[in-house]
Amino acid sequence: MKKTNQVYLQDIYQAISKIKKYLKGISSFELFAEQDMVQDAIIRQMEIIGEAANKLEKDKNSLRDNSDFPFRQAIDMRNFLIHGYDQVNLETIWKTIKDDLPILNHKLTKLLKK
Repeated sequence: MKKTNQVYLQDIYQAISKIKKYLKGISSFELFAEQDMVQDAIIRQMEIIGEAANKLEKDKNSLRDNSDFPFRQAIDMRNFLIHGYDQVNLETIWKTIKDDLPILNHKLTKLLKK
């Protein structure tokens, strides 16, 4: 059965929700850096975000063509996490979590309401 764009957007939304849940009680990079299992869980959810973004339909009305939504960055991050696993910088992950995920979540929420 073929998934729809709506399903992939829901997958992204759920991954962001899980990341937020995993970060409960972790308010600083120092605390994050001490939590191997949390790091692994968050990185896995970031991979899911990028994979779901990559599977969105590619056509002239595609959500992926929406310049306001960072699909390409999510896909690139997924590829780096998978293929460059030995070069992952935790500070970059933390910065992405704190700076980029709230923006992605906000834009995604608006898209899901349409």
